[in-house]
Amino acid sequence: MAHPKPVAPAHVSGLARARWVKANKTLSGAPARDARLPDVLTKAKRMNVEKSVQQTLGHSLCRPVNSATGGAPEGFRPPKLPRRLPAVCLATSLGLDPHSPSTHIVHVLRQLRGSTYAPRSLLVHQLKHFDDACLDALLMVLARQPRIFALNIGEATGSLSPAALERLIRHLQSPYGAKIACLYLCDTKTPVWVRNAARVATGQPRRKATEAQARAILATRTASRQALQTARDLVPWRDPRVWRELAEAPLPSDATGTNVRWAMPTWHPKKAWPELA
Repeated sequence: MAHPKPVAPAHVSGLARARWVKANKTLSGAPARDARLPDVLTKAKRMNVEKSVQQTLGHSLCRPVNSATGGAPEGFRPPKLPRRLPAVCLATSLGLDPHSPSTHIVHVLRQLRGSTYAPRSLLVHQLKHFDDACLDALLMVLARQPRIFALNIGEATGSLSPAALERLIRHLQSPYGAKIACLYLCDTKTPVWVRNAARVATGQPRRKATEAQARAILATRTASRQALQTARDLVPWRDPRVWRELAEAPLPSDATGTNVRWAMPTWHPKKAWPELA
């Protein structure tokens, strides 16, 4: 059965009518199929095209962006955590960018919580959508990953509620907080009471107490390899091996310097302990 031919509007005539008929010509068979296929893109084909573009341009350059919010559009797939993370881990190392939505940040942090190789220094200060849910996910990471002793939340504290900031302080005051020797919170966006409480929880008195505990272990059981490892785990910021990990960690061109490797804290160690090597 032949396809019905389209009828041009009555007011169209002459050359304009001929152009209209040509533009609206009915196709059938192979020509119709060839005309329809470019407009149909299955999910598998779309993923192949996206993968090809990512391999050509790089992952971050072709990531879809919501022009209204600056973040990823709804339904966009969250990033997958790399198998091995550098000792100095920035947002880009986690597969995130400054405009990543909070759902993606939480998704990545949950992956980091169960990772078998966590970083030493973690910097999440550039994430603009870091909210209360992201902080709760981060606190779970710190509780499960004792390797992390340097933390930079930075400007991200500006979008946290007072209740979330209280949870952060309680974590730093807990036994888990003794692991955080290098901490940076933004001076302008973090409330004064939070900065004061964090300074008390992770400052020199508590750090010295932890180091004194490690010294006591080294002094009483110097022949034990297990005691040496316990001391290393207590004060990783004094371990020469950790210093080498930080020195060898790759950094982007806009984040260079020794201070960045220690998460840009107000204090970082100036010397390591040779007895921990």
